[in-house]
Amino acid sequence: MGKTFFAYGLLFVTYNRHVFIKGDWEKLSANPIEFDYSTFFEQTRGMLDDITIIKYYETNPLGKHTGNYIYLLLLSYP
Repeated sequence: MGKTFFAYGLLFVTYNRHVFIKGDWEKLSANPIEFDYSTFFEQTRGMLDDITIIKYYETNPLGKHTGNYIYLLLLSYP
């Protein structure tokens, strides 16, 4: 029950994030049958760049970087 609620909560917040940001409560969708699942696939593809950067620095701790972590954070922000 707890895992199902967590998964539903994660899907709910992910799908409705633009509704929360804009405050457009009329477009809020709480029914998982109504979710457009292509949205999740698009967001996953966008996150692959971030995961690649994180994996690179985990496997190459002495890898070259500029030292400008703020710039790296801005690049990884969607």
